[in-house]
Amino acid sequence: MGKLIDVVNFNADASCLPSEKWLKILSGGKESDFYKWLELYVTFDKKISLGVIGASLCDVVYYCPEAIDLIKSNKNIFNIIIRPFSHDNALLRSRDSFRLNLEYGVKVTKSYFDNTSSTFLPPEFMLLSEQIPVLSSFGFSSVLVNSSRLPDYMAKKIPETSFLVQGLKSSNLMCFPVSGRLTMKYLESIHSYKFSKINKLVENEHNPVLWRDGESIFLIPDGINREKEWLKSENVERGWIDDLSHGHIKNNDFYTYPAHSFLAWMEEFKMFGYINRINALEKNIKKFNLEETLLWLQVINSDVLSSIEKKDVCIDLVNYSNKESTKFTIQRTHRGYEGEEFIYILEDVLLNNRTYLEEFLNELSPHALKYIARYKVLKELN
Repeated sequence: MGKLIDVVNFNADASCLPSEKWLKILSGGKESDFYKWLELYVTFDKKISLGVIGASLCDVVYYCPEAIDLIKSNKNIFNIIIRPFSHDNALLRSRDSFRLNLEYGVKVTKSYFDNTSSTFLPPEFMLLSEQIPVLSSFGFSSVLVNSSRLPDYMAKKIPETSFLVQGLKSSNLMCFPVSGRLTMKYLESIHSYKFSKINKLVENEHNPVLWRDGESIFLIPDGINREKEWLKSENVERGWIDDLSHGHIKNNDFYTYPAHSFLAWMEEFKMFGYINRINALEKNIKKFNLEETLLWLQVINSDVLSSIEKKDVCIDLVNYSNKESTKFTIQRTHRGYEGEEFIYILEDVLLNNRTYLEEFLNELSPHALKYIARYKVLKELN
């Protein structure tokens, strides 16, 4: 029997998940799609390391608290990976702004769950050496890396087993590599309804860590049933990321966290001005109140850039009933527009010493509804 550690990144602000669709996914309590998806793991007794971005977790708390109760009542199934509040590109952040984003993510997650992991899953697998001591100060002991997203000349320098990654100020964290092969086979299996290949790969794969985007299942037709059939077919021993052995580390091994390419997020520099505006605002971040901080956290979401710079995703999907394959396009959303509105409002708030909160409370646009949920949850926690 093979072993599998299922690490799930869940970001409701993903560039392909429309805000209105996300709110529908949360709607209905125990009959909601989000609850039904989580319930699959309870039904089939499958362990999962679930990393929900802090902002997305606020949405769940506010619009689908039943899902929070499900996770809390099944600690033998769910191990929660603490994420930053915003799914940010850490390569662009100062120490103070990185710490602030992380602090809000930690606060939200630990306010609702005590079955949390000590492993950090960096958004976009991007991390700076100066951020490693920050992670250590928050109690993280390990971090994940994905060499399959790096060029070959860089990927071959990343060990295939656990290793120590060095940070500044004599800091270090254990680093666990994920298997890019497992990610690709998972996607192929879900799209084709053929699960024998991933099951065989798991049996023979020396690295049992599967990383995937949890929101992806809601972007394709019949997604929950596809995941159900995968779990039904699976014959593996599941564990959590913190179950991994730290292995034997030689004293002379020296690795730094690899610098991820930023090309896909800035391919045509359409958002160059947007990034400059963020950096200008960030200089005063310590002076921000809660409303201003939350606006800024919406602005730094990496998927604002993805929605503008990245192309739509075209895949082959097999229909469950007739087994026919068709082309399906996952389209990018208007996340860029949402980011523009949030940064415009933040600039207006700071320049004119005004508040938009009352306007948001009366606003019915989907991204405003998300902002309302996030503000109210943070306000209660503060």
